[in-house]
Amino acid sequence: MGSSAGILSLELYVFPPNKDGPFERNPGHEMPPKVLYIYEGKLTHHGIDHVVRQQLRALVENGFHVDLVSRGNPHWDGITFHGQRWTIANAFSWLPRSIYYPAQKRIFMAMGARLARNGGYEKIISWRDRALTAFRKGSQLGIPCYLNHDAMHWSHAAATGSPTPHWPALSRAEMDEEYRLANVLLLTSDNSKSTFLSHVEDTEKLKVIGRGVDTERFSPCAANKDSTFRLVFCGRAGERKGIRQVVEAWNSANLPAAELLVIGDIDKNVEDLVSENAHRNIHWMGFQRDLPAIFHTCDAQILLSRREGMAKSLLEGAASGLATIATIDCGFPMRDGMNGFMVSRENTALVAEKLRFLHQNRNQCAEMGKAGRDTVVAEYSWGKFRERFIQAIGV
Repeated sequence: MGSSAGILSLELYVFPPNKDGPFERNPGHEMPPKVLYIYEGKLTHHGIDHVVRQQLRALVENGFHVDLVSRGNPHWDGITFHGQRWTIANAFSWLPRSIYYPAQKRIFMAMGARLARNGGYEKIISWRDRALTAFRKGSQLGIPCYLNHDAMHWSHAAATGSPTPHWPALSRAEMDEEYRLANVLLLTSDNSKSTFLSHVEDTEKLKVIGRGVDTERFSPCAANKDSTFRLVFCGRAGERKGIRQVVEAWNSANLPAAELLVIGDIDKNVEDLVSENAHRNIHWMGFQRDLPAIFHTCDAQILLSRREGMAKSLLEGAASGLATIATIDCGFPMRDGMNGFMVSRENTALVAEKLRFLHQNRNQCAEMGKAGRDTVVAEYSWGKFRERFIQAIGV
C-alpha cells in the first residue's frame, strides 16, 4: 500500500513487462483510466471470488487500472492492491455468520470510501453491502457507480421470511440507498431483475450479466458413469438452498441403485439431517475441490434454492452434461422438460416424481444433460460473461 507500490505500478505502465500472466492487456505509455473496485473476499478460484476475478480480468483487458480493495491480491499487472488479508473483524470470526460477515463488509466499505474521497476514478464498482459510503462520495463527485447484486431485492427476502437485519448488517434503508445511488445494478438473472422492477424508478439501470463457467474444465465424461444413478447437490447445505426439501424428496422417491451426493459445508441448523439420513444412500461429502471428477460420475443435479439470484454450481453441472432440477430462484436458464425441470421447493412430491422419471429414463436424462451443456457453451462461458459485464458498465 505504500509509495513504493505506487512507483512500481507507474513503472509497469511506462516500461511494460513481458506478458507471462494469464491474459493480455494493452498498457500504452499513459496512465490508463482508473477504477475503484470494492470486495472483501479472498479472491480464491471458488464461488463469488472467481466471479470477481473474471470482472477484474475484463477491466484490465479493456485498458483500466484497478485500485482493488479486498482481502485477496491477484498480483496482476494493472491492479494496485489496497486491501488487507486480516482485519480486526478476524478476531471475532467465532461469532455467528450474521455478525462476522457484515462486520467484515463494513470494514472494507470504509476502506473503499477512503479511496473514493481522493477522486480521480472513472468508475466505482462494488458488491452489495460494501458500497454505501463509497457511492455517496462517488455521487458527490459525479463518478458513475456500479453495484454487483448477487441475490433478490431485499423485499423479496423479507416476504419469504428472512429476518430483519441488525447492525453491523446494512439496514433496509441503507440497502435502498445503495440501490438509489448506483447508476447501474449488475444482476445475475431475469428472475432477480423481476424483484427490482417495482422498486426502481429507472428500470434501465437494471442490467442482467448472469454468471459464467469454464466450459473446458467442466465438460461431459460418460466413461466415468456406471449403472448407479447419482444425483448431486452442490452448495452450502442449508435452509436457503433447500437441503431439507431435497432430502425429503429423495427419501420419498425411494430409488433403487441410486445415490445422492451432497457437496458443501453443512449449516448447523441442518446437522440433524446427517445423522438421521446416513443410511439412505446419501453421502455427505463436505467441501470438495475437484468438482469435475465428481460430476463425471453423476447423472443429474438439484438445488431448491430461494433468494439466490443465480447458482453458479448449476452452470458447472450443466456444462458437465447433467440434467437439472431447480427452483426459479436458482436463476438457471431452464427450458422445462428440455434441459431439466423447474419445480417448487415446497412441492416435494413433484420433485420426487421428477427424480423417478430421470432414474427410469436414463437416455432422456442424458439428452437433457446434453441440452444443458449446449445452452451453457453458447451463452454462459466466462468469455461471454466478461463481454456482458463490460457492456453493462458502458465500455
